[in-house]
Amino acid sequence: MALRRAHMATFPARQHVLAAALRSLEPQVDVIHLVLNEYAEVPELLAEFRKLAPILPSWDFKDVGKFVTQPTPEDHVFFVDDDLCYAPGYCDWLTRQAEAVGLEQHVFGLHARIYQYPVGAEARSRKTLYYRHALRQTRFVDQLGTGTVLALGRNVPPLDYMCGSEKFVDVRYAKWCFENQISQIALARPFNMARPLRHGGTTIYRDFTVSSPDHVLAEIRSFAGKPPRIGCRVGPRLGWFDLFRAA
Repeated sequence: MALRRAHMATFPARQHVLAAALRSLEPQVDVIHLVLNEYAEVPELLAEFRKLAPILPSWDFKDVGKFVTQPTPEDHVFFVDDDLCYAPGYCDWLTRQAEAVGLEQHVFGLHARIYQYPVGAEARSRKTLYYRHALRQTRFVDQLGTGTVLALGRNVPPLDYMCGSEKFVDVRYAKWCFENQISQIALARPFNMARPLRHGGTTIYRDFTVSSPDHVLAEIRSFAGKPPRIGCRVGPRLGWFDLFRAA
């Protein structure tokens, strides 16, 4: 039986916002697979979550932890972040919009990038579609952010492919999708389908992404701009009223 499952990775510095992220997701999915990087035991605060499947890894996977568990081919996999709060209708919205386009050969999300050319130093030559912002029409993109992604289990790469991409899993996943002829698509949506939970700590974006090292830029160049429909729009446009509706 296919499941609606969330995949999340966390670490102790995010513990004060983790419960809020989990509470926003638990009513929307069948199970939450949570990799507890840097933990020696499952924290007591997680006892309230009946749908949680905690994992204590033998080493620190960082964000690659989202790919530790392997779904069945027909599962609906929601890749999520431990510092985001998801709207009550988030999973339903993504599912409806994705099924209208077709889940088999596409991966869908909210946060996305279309790279400009040439892909330059610090990976700043890009157009970003921010997850909090509304988007009137669904469009093809180079890369999705794995905090707001929906994919069929068959379109999830194996862990051995993702290992080594700590702090740049979005890039590695986009590369895998390109190599496997799977399009990445940013979905039309209203404002604030996902909101940040302010934690005051470090983030991968600030500490790593804005100054991406050469090996990450090389991976970006391997797929950026190469899929034929990048930037193309698909499906109907949302009306102005729909951009401000509750999810």
